[in-house]
Amino acid sequence: KMSAIARMVVALGIVLVTLAMQIAGLRQGAMLYANDARSINEGDVAAARWLAAHTSPDAQVAVIDIGAMAYFGKRRIVDLVGLATPEVIDVLTTTTPASLDREQRLKALMVELGVDYVVIFPEWFPYLAQDAALTEEQSFVVPGATALAHDRVVVYRLDAEADAP
Repeated sequence: KMSAIARMVVALGIVLVTLAMQIAGLRQGAMLYANDARSINEGDVAAARWLAAHTSPDAQVAVIDIGAMAYFGKRRIVDLVGLATPEVIDVLTTTTPASLDREQRLKALMVELGVDYVVIFPEWFPYLAQDAALTEEQSFVVPGATALAHDRVVVYRLDAEADAP
C-alpha cells in the first residue's frame, strides 16, 4: 500500500505535469496567434492600405480576403470566394480550382463587373497571375505566413482592354 505522503507526491506530480503541459500549449497558441496577426498585417492589411493610398476612391477591387481589404482599403469589393459577391458562386461551382477555364471565367466576370484592381495569392490563381490584362502594381511578401494561404499577396491592375480583339 502507498502511504498518504506518497499519494500526495504522485498527485502533486500529476498536477504539475498537467499544468506544465497547459502552459506550453498556451505559449504555443500565443505564438501562433501572434504570427497570424503579423501575417495578416504584413499581407492583407498592407495591401489594403496600399490600395487606399494609391487608387481612386471609386476603384473596384476583386479580392479573396474581403475583411481587411474592405475595412482598410475602403474600396468597393468583388469577392472572388463568393461570400459577398454571389455572381462568383456559379463560376466556382462549375469549374475546377486553379484551372484555366475557372480563371478565364473569373476574369470575364471581373471585367463585366468593372473591376479595376485584383488582389490575390498568385499561387491560387496561376493563370490569372500570368494574364496579359493584369499588371503587377505591388507585392507584399510575408515570410512564415500562417494566417494567409501563401506568403505573397499581389495587387494587380486589371486592364479590360489589354487583350480585347
